[in-house]
Amino acid sequence: MGRALQRFLSQSGIALISTFAAIIAYLALEVYSRRRVTHMLSHSVRPALPPFWVRGMDGENAPQCMAMRGDPTPDPKAFPYSDELASRVQITKFCEDVKIDTTLDVALLACDPGRAEWDIVFGPAKSPEYRGALWFLDYQASNSPTPQLLPIDDFPDDRSFHPLGINVHATSQDTARIFVVNNAAVVSTIEVFDMDRTDDGWRGRFVRTIFTPVGTYGADAVWPIDANRILVSNMHVYFHRVSPYDATVEMVRGVFGSWAARWFERNHVDGQFPSYVSFSEDLIGSGWVSHIAFDDEIAAHDGYDWRAAEAGTETELVVSGIKFANGIQLTPDKKHLVLGETGMAAVLLYPVLSENPTWERAERLGKALVLPVPFLADNVFLTPPQNDADVLPEDPLQGYSILTAGHPSALDMEESLKGNGTAPSWVVQIYYDPAQPKDQAPAPANELGFTPAHNFTVQSLLITKGANTPDAPSVASSSGVSWDPTYRGRGTFMVAGLYSDDPLICRGMHT
Repeated sequence: MGRALQRFLSQSGIALISTFAAIIAYLALEVYSRRRVTHMLSHSVRPALPPFWVRGMDGENAPQCMAMRGDPTPDPKAFPYSDELASRVQITKFCEDVKIDTTLDVALLACDPGRAEWDIVFGPAKSPEYRGALWFLDYQASNSPTPQLLPIDDFPDDRSFHPLGINVHATSQDTARIFVVNNAAVVSTIEVFDMDRTDDGWRGRFVRTIFTPVGTYGADAVWPIDANRILVSNMHVYFHRVSPYDATVEMVRGVFGSWAARWFERNHVDGQFPSYVSFSEDLIGSGWVSHIAFDDEIAAHDGYDWRAAEAGTETELVVSGIKFANGIQLTPDKKHLVLGETGMAAVLLYPVLSENPTWERAERLGKALVLPVPFLADNVFLTPPQNDADVLPEDPLQGYSILTAGHPSALDMEESLKGNGTAPSWVVQIYYDPAQPKDQAPAPANELGFTPAHNFTVQSLLITKGANTPDAPSVASSSGVSWDPTYRGRGTFMVAGLYSDDPLICRGMHT
């Protein structure tokens, strides 16, 4: 009788209706209890923000800020076309992430100027054949550094390349391994490159592609533990790109369990999640973090053979239930995992339970400390303590600060994608300070109901409406940030924007 009733409910659609009703009830509770986040999703904050503000701009030694624009570089696989060069060209447009590496004294940008034609998160996803590119910047070299295209050898011609998050593992002052999230045509992957300093700057070489259903299905950001082990944040499960059916089933089973895989097999629409999943998953929490160990050498394969890209890998699920998992980084002592949670407008700080984690045991992380921010948090970046700073023994960050960039209003972002204005930007610094000094920026944080976590302070570094003005440059839809506040590093502060025409660089920003 029980099985017959189950079949009836499944076939009649009542089970689906019940599931949907439960989701709606849960969302109503979430929306009611998290009105601060709801405000960011449903209201425009652009009118309340300053046209352009950066920390220190009102002082005697104000930072000097400018657009960071590389020279258009011919590339037949690029999306933009230059009439002047009579060629398709790579440009530093729509750069989602930026990373400064102080061992290499270089900054790297991940840019995809064709994002408006291939965006698996916001849509549309119609032209995957065009490629984005990586750029490097000798940020200490001069007062007006110019990004240069990073040449990469041996990357297969048949691969699409749509870079998102990027990170660097320096192996010396002249060599490094780069990890790049690629929202490719078929599945999201991690591309691995080795990079060497040359007489002309830097040059990359393709090592391998990594894909595993649990490891990279919804990849957003990547953090290298070492040259062959990475942590990957996976934002959610619904995308405008339709991934291979069997890969999706394996992902659902590995992250959510066998019951969820059976649900997907019964309810999928042409291999895709039902559309109502897209409206609920970032509030319910379908994001996760994975750990991948991999070998360098695998057999050559084409870009559509996802199982070949899984060869030589071992994947472990680290944590799940995240409301849009985004930027990721381990603290230098490897005692805490820092994770941007976009759907909750917060940065999560997880204690790592083992002194020497292998990431292969079931219990890896403790309960997260939630660090709210006044926007939908995107990528994260850690900066070291100032020379004269006192490090309190109870400080879980040991004097380090978390930087995060993000989106003050999802509505403004949506309108900007329709061509209605620009999406604003906001970047903050989070650090342990029981005194909790007030943020001095001209920001409407109080109107958003924002309160910092206990014993932590949140200080704004940059706020802007996102539109360039005659008096100052700007950056729209901030998504990535890096900062070298040292005098050796010229106080270089860099912000990348998901849908910004140019990244932003400020010099002389030392504190």
